[in-house]
Amino acid sequence: MKLRRNHRSVEAADDYATRFVDLIAECNVVDVIRARLVCSSGTQMKDFLKKIAEDYETEIDGQKVKLTLARVKNKFSSKDSDPSRFRNVLLNLQLHSNAVTENGQTKYKNFHFVELQVHHKLILKFNDAALVARSVIVSW
Repeated sequence: MKLRRNHRSVEAADDYATRFVDLIAECNVVDVIRARLVCSSGTQMKDFLKKIAEDYETEIDGQKVKLTLARVKNKFSSKDSDPSRFRNVLLNLQLHSNAVTENGQTKYKNFHFVELQVHHKLILKFNDAALVARSVIVSW
């Protein structure tokens, strides 16, 4: 898991301030907490994406948490057909925490937005190699 650097969060909030004038801009920065899931096959990616499309509840350190899908950005989409473009699936999730039980129902007091990047192992490996090659060319 990776936290976004503070100055990048401030820059993102400044960008959102003009797009979402009725809201506190900082509330719209959805990738302050970011993680990467690397799948070894397309089938594994599809299976995970089907599961995460439904609310997912679990316990972490004895505390109930829930993940809810808020947005999907499919970078495999054919509408973005540039052959050199990096491909993955970006998920914005609501991470619900601080659970309480009322009348037999679990309710969550808090939530945060998080970003999960879903990658195919071979595409990620190719992209990492391309980044190294680009840095060599730029420094040359």
